[in-house]
Amino acid sequence: MNIKKIFNLIMAIIFVFSLFGMPVSVLAQEPQPSLSLNIIEYPTILSGQAAGITIAPDGSAWFAEWGSPMVGRITTDGTVTEFYNGCNSVDTILGPDGNIWFTGMLYGDPPGGYLGRITPDGSVTKFQIPTQYQFSPSNLTLGPDGNIWFTEGSGLIGMFTMDGSFTEYPGYVDTPSGITAGPDGNLWYTGYGNSMIAKITLDGQVSLYPVPSGGANPTDIVTGPDGNLWFVEYWGPSVGRITPDGVITEYPLSSGYGTTAITVGTDGNLWFAEPWNDKIGRITTSGVMTEYSLPAGSAPSQLAASPDGSIWISLSGSHKIARILVDQPPVADAGIDQTVFAGQSVTLSTSASSDPDGGALTYAWDLNNDGQYDDASGVTAAISFNQIGDHIIGLRVTNDGGLSDTDTVTVTVLPWTLKGFLQPVDMNGVYNIIKGGSTVPLKFEIFAGSTELADIAYIKSFTYAQTSCDTNAITDEIETTATGDTSLRYDAASGQFIYNWKTPNTAGKCYRVTLTTFDNSILAAYFKLK
Repeated sequence: MNIKKIFNLIMAIIFVFSLFGMPVSVLAQEPQPSLSLNIIEYPTILSGQAAGITIAPDGSAWFAEWGSPMVGRITTDGTVTEFYNGCNSVDTILGPDGNIWFTGMLYGDPPGGYLGRITPDGSVTKFQIPTQYQFSPSNLTLGPDGNIWFTEGSGLIGMFTMDGSFTEYPGYVDTPSGITAGPDGNLWYTGYGNSMIAKITLDGQVSLYPVPSGGANPTDIVTGPDGNLWFVEYWGPSVGRITPDGVITEYPLSSGYGTTAITVGTDGNLWFAEPWNDKIGRITTSGVMTEYSLPAGSAPSQLAASPDGSIWISLSGSHKIARILVDQPPVADAGIDQTVFAGQSVTLSTSASSDPDGGALTYAWDLNNDGQYDDASGVTAAISFNQIGDHIIGLRVTNDGGLSDTDTVTVTVLPWTLKGFLQPVDMNGVYNIIKGGSTVPLKFEIFAGSTELADIAYIKSFTYAQTSCDTNAITDEIETTATGDTSLRYDAASGQFIYNWKTPNTAGKCYRVTLTTFDNSILAAYFKLK
C-alpha cells in the first residue's frame, strides 16, 4: 500500500469516528456549566455502537450500529430488537416506501458498500453501490425527487431509485458526510475533509461554499425551520448556518468541543450532539445556544426528533439509546372573534388553550393592545368598549416550564342605533323656528341591536353652537315647548330620553344642537330663533 493510500485510509478512519463521536484526540478543557435535561437512558446495551437514528411511523426509533452486523429498533417503552443485516451500518432514514433504509459497509479487499432496506418485520435486502471504497457510503436522505441520496467516502454523491438503479455524481469535496434535501429543491451536503458546504442539483450540478473558519470539518447538515441550512462542525467547533444563496454564519460553542449531528425539533429549534463532553445542545434560529448535560461517558453521536416532541439519541460511548423529553410550548387559544355593541360586556375565554405535556398553565391578557400582558389574568376576562370598530385582544399562555405562546382575538364593536330627534323637532336639515329663551324638548331613543338603552350615562354630551342661517333651508315652527331650564332625563312612560334645551335670547340667530353618545354616534338638529 503506497503513502497516499495509507493517508486516505487514516483520514477515512478519523471521519468514521467523527460520525459516532469517538474522540481521536482533543485538548483538555474545562466543561462549561450547562442546564439539566429530562432524559431517559434505556438500559439495554447494544451489540455495537449506536449510530444514525430515525423515527418510524409507529413512533419507534430505528438505529444503525457500527461494530456489529445489526440494525436496531427501540419502542417508547424501551423494548430493543436487533436485526441482522450482515454489515456495519452508519445512517438510517425512513424511505418513501415506508421501510427503513440504511448505509452499510463491509471490511475486506475490496471493501463492500451497500444501501440496505429493512422492513418492519426485519426482512433485509442490500443493494451494492457501484463504486466501492473504504468506509463508504455514509449518510443518506430522501430527496425532493422521491429518490434516496447518499454520500460516499470516495467523494461521490449517489442517488438510488426505488426500482433499484444507482447514479453517482462527482461531489467535488473531500470526504462528503452529511446530506439533506434543501428548501430550494436541491441536495446539500458537507465536505468533511476540506471544510466545504456543497449544493447539488437533481441533475448533478455542484456549487461549493467554503466554511469561513477553515479546518472545521463539517459533518451533519439539515434544513432548518427558518428556510436556511444548518450544519455542525467536528473540529470548528461551531454550529453553522448557510442561506440558500450561500451566505454562511458560524456560532461557536462555548465549550470548545466539536459536534457530530443536528436535527430540527418540534419546538422550532435545532438540536445537536456534542460527544466530546457528553452534551446535547440546542440553538434557536437567531443563534441563542443552550447546552444540556448527559451522563458521563454517553458520547451522544446521532439524534432524531420525534413528532411527539422528544429527541432520540444514539449514545456511542455507552452503546445505548436515550430519549430526552423536551418541554413543548403551550398552545394559546384566545377563542373565536366576537361582535358586540358599544358598551356591551364581552367575556373572553382561553379554555381551549392547552399544554402538550399536560402541565399547568397561567394566563395573562392584553386588553388595551399596548403589547403588555398586564390587564387581566385567569381563564376568562371581561371587558366592554365604547369605541366603534375592531379591538385586538392579546393572550399569553405560559406553562410550568416557563415556555409561552400567544394568540389574539378580535372584538368588533358595532354602533348604537339612535332614533330621533322625535317630534316636535324636525330633522333632515329642517330649521326649527322657536322663540329665543323658550325651552324645546329634544326627544330620542337609543338601541343596542334590539335592546333599548335607558340610562343617561350613555349620553356623552349635548352641545350647541351658533351657525349660519341657510336662507334656502326648509323651516318649520315648533308646536310644543317645555318649561324650565336645560335638563336631561329618561322618561319611562314614553320610553324616550328627553333633553329640555333652553334656547338663548338671541333672536334672528341660528344654532346647531348635537347629541353625542359614548359610542360617538350623533344626532343633530337646526334651530332658528325669533
